Amino acid sequence: MSNHSIQIVLVLYKQKLENSLSYKTLCKHISILSCNYELLIYNNSSEICVEENSSYIMVNSKQNVMLAGAYNYALQRAIENNHKWLLLLDQDTYLSREYFEQINKALLYENVVAIIPKLFSKQIQLSPKSYYPLFGPWIKMININKNGIIKNKTIQAFNTAALFSVDALSKTGGFPVDFPLDGLDTYVFYMLGKSKEQFYLMNVDLQHDLSVLDYRNNMTIQRYISIIDSEYRFSKLLGIVSIMLFKFRLILRLLAQLIIKEKRLYISLTIKYFCKIN
Repeated sequence: MSNHSIQIVLVLYKQKLENSLSYKTLCKHISILSCNYELLIYNNSSEICVEENSSYIMVNSKQNVMLAGAYNYALQRAIENNHKWLLLLDQDTYLSREYFEQINKALLYENVVAIIPKLFSKQIQLSPKSYYPLFGPWIKMININKNGIIKNKTIQAFNTAALFSVDALSKTGGFPVDFPLDGLDTYVFYMLGKSKEQFYLMNVDLQHDLSVLDYRNNMTIQRYISIIDSEYRFSKLLGIVSIMLFKFRLILRLLAQLIIKEKRLYISLTIKYFCKIN
């Protein structure tokens, strides 16, 4: 058995645990892991109570603390219990047998601060991608496909199914509450990359349901504000060039919203943020 113990956190929102694809496939394949682990279920829906079970630690939150709150709770527990890794899971990702086999392989590498899979929505690669920090992730994003060590790159990757070094996360301040949901993964990977640390890309492809791609059924005014506000604040963090390119990105988005009927609802908000940028 490896000594690379893992704190696993699965975050639920408005879904019963038994209906979670991530939980069902985790239970099916978790025995493949060659190290010790603890599973934490963090339920962000006060209207749904998930029963406790001896196979996991249960937190039924009285309020929705979003991803940052749930992740920070898990990170603190990982620190207290001397876990080396923190594995983040959403509720809707299929975790294959190959995924856990690849984790075993990746844990053998030293000086790695995050271990990530490739995530796809059907044939579209969602994560990971690289970009130039001067420009920000607004114009040219490059798919990263070569498995193994990733170094000397600023990457954008999803938190879903990623493992993070507990020590590295602690040094960068954990998960910022001012990016509680959208933009959280972009910020965390940017901060880890600033220290010139190495990432590891597993040789596994996972299918991920990115709900916000479906404007008609899943986008809301509140969620759109969350997305565009996090983008605006991240562009400011990167500097003036990134801010100007983000403004150009908003022009392209506005054109798409004028053309596509289901996106027209968000035109006024896009204009509002465009005007905020001096």
